[in-house]
Amino acid sequence: MSEKKDKVIKGRVFSGLGKGAYFTQLDWVKQQCLEKLGFIPFAGTLNIRVSEGYLDLAQQVGAEAEIDVVPPSPDFCPSKAVPISIGNIKAAIIVPHAEEFTDEVHSADIIEVIAPVEVKKALAIKDGDEVVITLE
Repeated sequence: MSEKKDKVIKGRVFSGLGKGAYFTQLDWVKQQCLEKLGFIPFAGTLNIRVSEGYLDLAQQVGAEAEIDVVPPSPDFCPSKAVPISIGNIKAAIIVPHAEEFTDEVHSADIIEVIAPVEVKKALAIKDGDEVVITLE
């Protein structure tokens, strides 16, 4: 991946559709996250709407993601993961690779974060709060 060390992406937290909780608790997702990212994800994702000025970097990071999350069957879409930190929490951006997932939750200005803890609670943040993601 290109020079991304010490790069950051800023955005605002918002509530998603609740579909991330299902995905993060699939056995194959938990196993691959543990093997490839070093953690089992909390049941849910943190949704972040990327702030202007950071969209190009966010899109580049998603396009260049190198960690595969491979489904066991074609019933699920493959994804990529990008290690990050948010606050003091090691986490990852999850990037689904299927056209049917390009909607409100997975539009170009949205980042979905998985982490071993409930990020909102751990960082005492709420919808509308600005967050800074540091690329690892």
